[in-house]
Amino acid sequence: MSSDPAAIYQDWLDKASGPILQADGDQLLEFFSLPYLHQAKDNRTVIETREDLVSGMQTFSASLHALGANQYIRLVDSAEYLNDDYISGVHVTHVLRNATPVMPGFVTQIVLRRFTKTWKLVENIGEYAHGTWPVRIMRVAQCDTNSLRASKTDARRDAAQPMALYQRFLNALTRTNVAGDFDAYCSMLNFPYTSHTLVNDDIICDKSEVRPFFDTLSELLERHKIDNCARIADHAEFISGDTICGYHTTHFMRDGTHALEAVKSRMILRRTGTHWFLHSVTNALAKDHVLYADQDQKASLITQRAIQERTKT
Repeated sequence: MSSDPAAIYQDWLDKASGPILQADGDQLLEFFSLPYLHQAKDNRTVIETREDLVSGMQTFSASLHALGANQYIRLVDSAEYLNDDYISGVHVTHVLRNATPVMPGFVTQIVLRRFTKTWKLVENIGEYAHGTWPVRIMRVAQCDTNSLRASKTDARRDAAQPMALYQRFLNALTRTNVAGDFDAYCSMLNFPYTSHTLVNDDIICDKSEVRPFFDTLSELLERHKIDNCARIADHAEFISGDTICGYHTTHFMRDGTHALEAVKSRMILRRTGTHWFLHSVTNALAKDHVLYADQDQKASLITQRAIQERTKT
């Protein structure tokens, strides 16, 4: 395989275009990593599940076929390594019916991540608008390939691994809980940030709104004599140059065994300068985000797209 980033990028475009046009679910997963960020000029959606990916591509494919499209051609304009495992590129897409355009060409920036010998999409930024996911009707901006370029401050240029960064953040956050250091805990939060459960969506604007959760967790650790509280990263990915989407499990241990049921969570971290801050958290709880101790509170982890759908105005 060529080491030229433009050649790798074009090869990915060529191989992925067919499954996208045909909305082939099994093949799509060979080209898309989950989660990945899909960003248009009027929408920013994190796709986390196979179901959301496939259903979204099926809708997009149907919209292209409705125009009579039978060719989906994408041509690389530029590409560069952000580090050995990430390539950022810009390309122009041409949607054709028998070599005749059925819509204006449009520009997209994609970031690919290397998984052993396979490259998969982790970020997609398009110069178009389409409302919410899935993509039905695209309103295409002027075709200008200079409008999209990877930032010079993109965190992926530092060759850092998202799992390592995410675990480091979790460890630091947990130390503040164990130490009961409220101010240190708040210093890791990006106000305002959002907090979600299966049914609740809250915007946390200042320290006073953090206090109930922090105090409840501190009381929980003391009441159940927790001698080891640990947040362990399960998966993390850069979904943009300054954003990590991570998943973890919080364990509440006493004398080497679980004193409470573990809780699944997702955090979105944003980088400002050289530091990472909590931008959003979702806990797999059925009701109130402060009731870690209630065993009947455990629930599935709602996706970000589902949260986006129920909170849109």
